Amino acid sequence: MLRNKFRMVLPVALAAATAALTMASPAQAAGDNPGDMQLITSDGVDLSHTIRDFWGNWQQFGHLGGYTAVHELTSTYHFGEENAFFLHDNNQLAHLIRHNNGQWNTLASAPDGAGVIQLTSTDVDGHLTLVAVRNGTVQTTRENTDGTWAAWTDVPTDGHGVVDVAAVAEGGTLKVVELDQDFRHIGEFERSPNGTWTSDGWTWIAPDSGMSALSIAAAQVDNTLHVAAVETDGFTNAVYHTVRPDNGQWQTLPGNLTGPISDHTAGAPWYVAVAPWEGALQLVYSANNGDLKHTIRHTDGTWQSWGLVQAAAGNVTAGPVTMATNPLG
Repeated sequence: MLRNKFRMVLPVALAAATAALTMASPAQAAGDNPGDMQLITSDGVDLSHTIRDFWGNWQQFGHLGGYTAVHELTSTYHFGEENAFFLHDNNQLAHLIRHNNGQWNTLASAPDGAGVIQLTSTDVDGHLTLVAVRNGTVQTTRENTDGTWAAWTDVPTDGHGVVDVAAVAEGGTLKVVELDQDFRHIGEFERSPNGTWTSDGWTWIAPDSGMSALSIAAAQVDNTLHVAAVETDGFTNAVYHTVRPDNGQWQTLPGNLTGPISDHTAGAPWYVAVAPWEGALQLVYSANNGDLKHTIRHTDGTWQSWGLVQAAAGNVTAGPVTMATNPLG
């Protein structure tokens, strides 16, 4: 499908010879603190992890190996610890937990990943929750208190074909953003704490002529839903951003944050991630040359200048990327 047509083909190194251990201790395995943002990316084989602390300082990248064909990387905080999910090695679904002391549990419980082609995660009122494009529809599951996972159940789509999803939580409400198969519109659906689904309608995410969204990411910042997308016209790529306040309307048109960047030159965006951060929004994208570019949308709506993550956190080749933040309180 179109989404995959424009995806970057990542350089693949030799497969790792050893499987991941239950408890791993990669380089720079320092604990995290309130206000930290944790970022994970992959070159398709290793997972690379860093932390940006509350004051803007980046920890050097640490690494977890033992995987091949890493994709659909997503993460969220759950009871104060980072939980990451991804597909790898013939579409196995993995669940990793980074504990507060910096140690990794690489064998945490995960649901059946059969049929999953797109994946996103969040924490809804203390329950780890996954949403996926799975077996031709959108479905969700959550972790039970005993560590098992509930059966996958359907998420509404208003009859649209859906090619990507992003999920956030606001208290006990699950919000699911869906990318239509036309690659130009997104819809939002909310599940209340009592299990009732409502639709908040569809809007443009790719308003410029000829542009199509490759992927989307979402974050809830206070009472506003933020959605970012990497878009392409087949020649240039760009990162777009839009918002919808609670009980309000979508921004009239998404804003273009990068301007068009030729996908035949180094630096064209390919993957994007967003995370709330103390009333602001952190956004990062990975480019076709493996660069990671980071910015912050401040509380007044202005954007910080782009920074190169590798310049502060060390050299890695970035591909799929995810972020999660540890709230101050």
